[in-house]
Amino acid sequence: MNIPIWISWHNSPTGGRMQPVRADYALSMAATPKSAALGQALRAAREAQEPRVSASGLSVRLGWSPSTVGRWESGARVPSPVDVATLLTELNVSAALREELVAMATTTGDRHWVAMTIPEQRRALAALLEAERDAREITIVSPLLVPGFCQSAAYARAIMQTGQVPAHEIEPRVRTRVGRRDVLAEDNPPSVQILLGEAALHRLIGGPAILARQLRLLQAIGGSPTVDLRVVPLASPWAPDLEGPYDLHTFEGARPATVHVETRMSAIVLHEPEHVTEYRNAAVTVQAVAMPPRESSEFIGETATRLEQQT
Repeated sequence: MNIPIWISWHNSPTGGRMQPVRADYALSMAATPKSAALGQALRAAREAQEPRVSASGLSVRLGWSPSTVGRWESGARVPSPVDVATLLTELNVSAALREELVAMATTTGDRHWVAMTIPEQRRALAALLEAERDAREITIVSPLLVPGFCQSAAYARAIMQTGQVPAHEIEPRVRTRVGRRDVLAEDNPPSVQILLGEAALHRLIGGPAILARQLRLLQAIGGSPTVDLRVVPLASPWAPDLEGPYDLHTFEGARPATVHVETRMSAIVLHEPEHVTEYRNAAVTVQAVAMPPRESSEFIGETATRLEQQT
C-alpha cells in the first residue's frame, strides 16, 4: 500500500502549506557515513521481507524510478525522511524501526554523526566494521587500553564482564571484536598503524595471565607485514593521544576518510576534511614521541615476560 506523506516547510514559497515530497527529494545531498549506514539498514529491512522483494521491484511498486531504492541502499543517493517513511510503511516494518530510521534520515547531512541511542550506536559500530573492511589505511590511537582491533577474546570478555554489558550480549560482542582483525589475513590487507599508550601494557585487565597473553598477541599483530605498532612511553611529553582514543580510516578513490571516536555515552563519526585533517595531524604528533616498531615489540615482550613470571 502506497500511503502519500506530506510535510511543510516554514520558509517555503507556499507559506508553510502542506506540500507533497517527491521520491527524488534530497538525491543531490552528498553521501555521508550516516547516510551509508541508513542505506544498509534500508536494505536489511527489504531483504527481511517474505516473500523477498527486489530493490527495483519495490521502487516500481512505490511509483519511483526502478533504480531509486538501490541507489539509496548503496549510498549513491540520500533519501529524505519522507522517502524513508514511505518505503518502511510499504514494507510494514515495526513502528520502532520506522521511527529510528526516519530519525536517522533527518540528520544524514550533518557535518558529523553523534550516535546517542543504543540502536544508533549499534549502527555506528556496523559502520566502523564496514570501514575497517574497506579501508586502505587504518590509524588507531589508544592511550589507555589495548584497542578493540587488537583485543584477545579473554581481554575483551574481561572488559565486558566488568563494564555492565548484559550477560547474554557478551559472547556475540566478543566474537565481533575478535573478528575485526580478520582483515589482516586478506589477500590485500590494509596498512595499519597502532599508536598504543604504555599504560595499556600495565593495566591489569583480567589479571596478569590474561594481560600477558594479550601482550603476546600484540607482539604477533605488530609482526604482521602491514602493521606498524608503536608504544608511546609514559615518560614521553604531552601529545594529542592524551585527549582520547580514535580510529581513522582512509579509503581508495573519492570516498572521504572517516574518524570514529567512542565515549561512554556515544559514538561519533567525523567525515569533514578539516576534522579528519586535525586527527591525522594529531597522529603524526603522537608518532613523533612513540618508540620505533622494533623497540616497541621488545618492550611489549619484556612486559609480558614479567607478567608471566607472576602467574
